[in-house]
Amino acid sequence: MYQKPTVLSSDEHRGVKLAPVTSFEFAAKMNSALLAGREILEAAKDYPVVFARNDKDEITVLAVLGLRNESNLFVDGDGQWEEDCYIPALFRRYPFILAEVPGAEEGKLTVCVDAAYSGFGGEEGSELFDAEGNKTESMEHAVKFLTEFQQEHQRTRAMINLLDSFDLFKDIAASFTLPGGEKFGFGNLLMVDEQAMMKLEDEKLIKLVRTGGLAWIYAHLVSISNFRDLMKREGKRVGGEEGKKLESLGKKKK
Repeated sequence: MYQKPTVLSSDEHRGVKLAPVTSFEFAAKMNSALLAGREILEAAKDYPVVFARNDKDEITVLAVLGLRNESNLFVDGDGQWEEDCYIPALFRRYPFILAEVPGAEEGKLTVCVDAAYSGFGGEEGSELFDAEGNKTESMEHAVKFLTEFQQEHQRTRAMINLLDSFDLFKDIAASFTLPGGEKFGFGNLLMVDEQAMMKLEDEKLIKLVRTGGLAWIYAHLVSISNFRDLMKREGKRVGGEEGKKLESLGKKKK
């Protein structure tokens, strides 16, 4: 998503403007999005929300946006996000990002921007630093958003660790076969085992309620049915007879 992350400097970027993001074309090839815990309730209304292990063997929570690799079914050909569907904060923070810079203190994150973004350094938009090198209101807003984003993910990690300590996750496979025979799917996925949750001691259940984890769990479980919507969306995008068959597979059984 970030083609040229660049550290922002009050000296180097004084007077540089940044235009508002008006296209989500940068997210068009992302079939999932990392979520913070407080996003789950909203994201679950539109997307399947699942858990997954990353390459560091850490469990994360994701919104599934498409069935194929490099396919986001919620961004159209003009780069517009599907109207009335929740846009994950991962994309709303673009073109900014907090990143570790080589040589910096371990764990210290620095505000960066995607210098490849067409709205960076042009004639339109708001300046990031004023004539004295101070952060402008626009820049302060971006830093606040990034900081809250990072803090929310730290809290999310703590909640996921709690669920994991209660042995509530189970492996699942999400694989699909198109009417034409093409197969695709997702690996390393996890979901909450509702039966295991029902066997928890009262003390642990109370802890889930008071920390908000129970709301997460049920939103996640209900959201799994949104895979049907993804099938219908994929069918519409494919078109033709194959698309119609795929759409029918995504229809809710009566």
